[in-house]
Amino acid sequence: MLCRDQRPVVQVVRVLAVGAVLAAAAFGSLAAVGGASSAGVPDFLDVVQVGSGAAALTSAATQVSIVPLLSSGVTGAPIALPTAASGANKPFTLSGTASSEGSLALSTNGSVLTLAGYSAVPGAAGVASTTSAAVPRVVARISGAGGVDTSSTISDAFSANNVRGAVSVDGSAFWVSGAGTPAGLVRQALGVTGASTQIVTASTNARVPRIFGGNLFYSTGSGTTGIYQVSATGTPPLTNPGAPTLVAAATSPYGFAFVSLGGATADTLYVADGTAIRKFTLVSGTWVAAGTSAAAAGALAHLAASATGGVAQLYLTTLDGSKVLAFTDASGSGAAITGLFTTVATAPANTTYKGIAFAPAGQV
Repeated sequence: MLCRDQRPVVQVVRVLAVGAVLAAAAFGSLAAVGGASSAGVPDFLDVVQVGSGAAALTSAATQVSIVPLLSSGVTGAPIALPTAASGANKPFTLSGTASSEGSLALSTNGSVLTLAGYSAVPGAAGVASTTSAAVPRVVARISGAGGVDTSSTISDAFSANNVRGAVSVDGSAFWVSGAGTPAGLVRQALGVTGASTQIVTASTNARVPRIFGGNLFYSTGSGTTGIYQVSATGTPPLTNPGAPTLVAAATSPYGFAFVSLGGATADTLYVADGTAIRKFTLVSGTWVAAGTSAAAAGALAHLAASATGGVAQLYLTTLDGSKVLAFTDASGSGAAITGLFTTVATAPANTTYKGIAFAPAGQV
């Protein structure tokens, strides 16, 4: 059992509403250096681990676990995702070498984690290049109690390329991102198999999806790269709402988060962009660049963020999957980003770390 900060509502409200503003060998122990959250109490996180450590990673389908992680570097017992079909649950794997996969998200209501992968058993060759008709893409939903549901699949999207991530309001439906044919974002309901509903067709390289303030966003590495908003109604769309809107341009964006450093609604955006964190500040309805902070560890991928008292606490994984990093920005709203990176955890040999998120309610 991991001891953690038990403040009751922080998990759900870490990322504040943005809708109104935008509408105007076995799993081993980890080498750790990292520290505490900006509040001085370790944050409780979950990180996606690809591989068991038993063998070198390849492009074949590889087993996946969710590793509980305190920001002090202490880890808990991994939650293994299924490697074979059982009842309605499908096998869930990721490519062992694809750097763009494995985005992890906490649902809007804070109850479940979600991620997307392949309905393939470990060892299936070149899993990312398979067709989704032959190897459906699958969504995993993990509750705070450790219950795993992999009954939801997609057979008509992300064919012959990577599926990247999945987000949800409450675990009853999912918005899933990826590349391939067709690429973009689709919606699939819990427990449904087969055809999905296409939501975004404008991006051929949709990376990380997120829901903030009830609205759907995603990062993309194609076209005009950056962070895009799909909906502005305060509810993720059920059908294609039309062309998405560019919120903030970035060079090679993956994970991102909106937080409030000075008010009731989000006024700051952080983006894992290449080898740096890129900060934006909301000024008269426009997201304005507020500097970057480069990571010596290399390119960054996934990101989770919270804010307390005008101080932002960020957790990131590196694109090569080797480390979990922490970064504290105490510059406040409207000021240029400042801070230092520290290493929270290093992935065991023959494994990689992918997505990272705050733990769901009820996880211990």
